[in-house]
Amino acid sequence: MMKKILILTAATLLLASSLAWAAPNIEIVLTAEIEVKETVDGKEVISRMPATEAGPGQTIFYTLTYRNNGDEKATNVTLNDPIPKETIYVSGSAFGEGATVTFSTDGQSYQEESRVTYKVKKADGSEIEKAASPEQFTHIRWTVQTVPPGFGGIVGFEAMVR
Repeated sequence: MMKKILILTAATLLLASSLAWAAPNIEIVLTAEIEVKETVDGKEVISRMPATEAGPGQTIFYTLTYRNNGDEKATNVTLNDPIPKETIYVSGSAFGEGATVTFSTDGQSYQEESRVTYKVKKADGSEIEKAASPEQFTHIRWTVQTVPPGFGGIVGFEAMVR
């Protein structure tokens, strides 16, 4: 039985160095897809289709396509995307040419995938940091230094349904 889950995540965009009257204009399109196997002319073909439902163990491919439709370059473009709670980030799957990719367990602090930590309170009230696993990641952030007018790119990741 297929489990209905929230497929689309809410991507947010921050233009760190742009002021309200600046001319960069970043547009983002978010897609969520699943792979489907079909037999065409006796051969197995794998294609992707929009994800409307997904079951446990199924992989969802999230892609954010961004483009600067403004007339000035955008600098320090930050794309934040929460990982749906019903899914687990697939380690090593995040991509984005020319982007710095970082991860978070709280949506506030971000680190490289291998350096993400979280805090645990000990019985005495003190805190220690522990290495986080991909199951604990809640957000992914891509930072692109410069996006010239008329240009853009693609970033994304894979997540498996719990």
